[in-house]
Order: sequence, then structure tokens, then C-alpha cells
Amino acid sequence: MWYSSRPAPWNSSTLTVVWSEANETFDLDEKANEMKHAGFSLKYALQNNTGHDITISTDAVVMKRLAKASTLEDFSTVAKPYRAYFIPARQTAEFSIRLDYGCTEHDLDTGVVRSREPRVCFNEALADSESLVVFDHIQRVQINLPNPALKLK
Repeated sequence: MWYSSRPAPWNSSTLTVVWSEANETFDLDEKANEMKHAGFSLKYALQNNTGHDITISTDAVVMKRLAKASTLEDFSTVAKPYRAYFIPARQTAEFSIRLDYGCTEHDLDTGVVRSREPRVCFNEALADSESLVVFDHIQRVQINLPNPALKLK
């Protein structure tokens, strides 16, 4: 009975990455009437290697695989899928993660808020990781995602 009630193992070969990129995202600051840094969008094309359709839930957990001993660290407070993603059987579809990581620093002595260069904060957000890993508990799917390169416009 114990053996049959064990959870299914994580399947890490179901979805594989075809390409990836990262872009800076912006929100409108209505007071200043200008666009302000909001974070980053990590985009991936995922290949469904199975004969059945897969939907990645919005509840999927994003973790960082740390370079130090390949330890997993929860990253879900900063990184989340934008929405649920449908990936048809044996086809490739886009999957995106919202990375809420600020590029401002506050000088405690002067109270001045400065914006940092986006590439610096993007690299800082992922500096200690070798990759990201998404776990979809509903499907028992593990998606290994490389850290994408940041494209600045």
C-alpha cells in the first residue's frame, strides 16, 4: 500500500527549452508621467516532447538552482509565470516568467533614490544561480530553464 501511494516522480524531460531571452519591463508612473523600471520578462520557447497537451499552471513554483552545490532556493516571491500556458503535444509554445526585481537604490544618508543600469540589476538577480527550475505540481513536471541573456532596446 505504501509503494502505490507514493507521489509520482518529477518528469524533467517532458518540456525542453528551444530558445530564451530576457527584456526589461516598465510601468507608467502617473505622478511623474513617465515610464519606470518594473522588472524583467523572461521568455522561453518550450518544446512539448510528449503525445499529450500540457498546461503549466499559474501556481507553478519557480526556484533558482544555485551555483553553490546545485542547491534549489525558492524564487517564487520574485519570479512567477504571467498566466497559465498551454503547450500542445509535440509542438513548441512560448512561456514567460515575470521577474519583479527593482533597479533602484536608496542612499540612506541623503535619502536620494537612484536608478541603476538594468543589466547590472538583472545580473545581480541571477548572479548566484546557474539556472531556474519551474515545478508544476499538478502535472508533476519539472522545467529546467537556462538563465537567459538580457536584450536591451
